[in-house]
Amino acid sequence: MILKAVILDGDPVMLEAHEEAVGLVPGCTVALSTVSARSALEALCGNETVLLLLELELLDADGLELLREIRRQGLPVDVIVVTGVEDAGTLEQALRLGIFDYIIKPYRRHRLKSAVELYTAMYLALSGKQAVNQAWVDCHVFRRFPNLPADKLPKGLHRLTMEQVVLFLGEKTAGVSAEEVARGIGFSRATARRYLEYLARSGLVRPDLEYGSIGRPTTKYRLI
Repeated sequence: MILKAVILDGDPVMLEAHEEAVGLVPGCTVALSTVSARSALEALCGNETVLLLLELELLDADGLELLREIRRQGLPVDVIVVTGVEDAGTLEQALRLGIFDYIIKPYRRHRLKSAVELYTAMYLALSGKQAVNQAWVDCHVFRRFPNLPADKLPKGLHRLTMEQVVLFLGEKTAGVSAEEVARGIGFSRATARRYLEYLARSGLVRPDLEYGSIGRPTTKYRLI
C-alpha cells in the first residue's frame, strides 16, 4: 500500500524541496505538487486517504480557510503544515483543525522527512486493522514511550531504531524472539538482540524462556 501526498505551496522552489523530502520516505509518493489551492482541493476530493503538505500563506487562498473547507467536506485528508507563519494564534487554530504536525520555514530537510515518516508509519500500521489496544495507540498514534530510557544510549544504539522495536513489540499479544523482531523490522538478529537486551535491562521489556521439545530454549520478549 502506498500513501499519496499532495503538496501545496506558492513558491515553486519550496515545492521542489518538499518533493525531495517526501521522496526519501518509503511508502509515500507525491501525487500532486502545485501552487494552486483549487487544483489541490480537487485532488483531495476522493475516498482515498491523502497526506497534504500545506503552506498557510498561498497565492490564491487562505491556508486556514482551505483547511476548514477540507474539514467541512469530511475529506479523508491529514495535514502537515509547512509555513513561514510563526504566530502562536495561527498554530492554535491549526491544531484545533486537526493537523498532524506544524513545521516552520526555513526547515531542515530531516525535520520534514521525519514528520512524513511518522505519519506514513502510522497510516500503514492502521490500514486494515480491526481493533487496537492502549499500547498500540500510544506507540503508533501519539508516539508516547513513557518508559524509554531518557539517558544517553550506549554506543551503537539509536533512539529511532529502539522506538521501532518498541512499536513492533506493541503490536504483539504474545512474546516474540529476537529473530522474529529482526525479520519483522528488517535488520540482523544480532542487532535485534542488542536492543531487546537493553530494553530488558531498562525494565521496559520482559524476557521469558520458552522450552521446546528439542534444542535450546528460546527467549521471547514482551512489553511490560
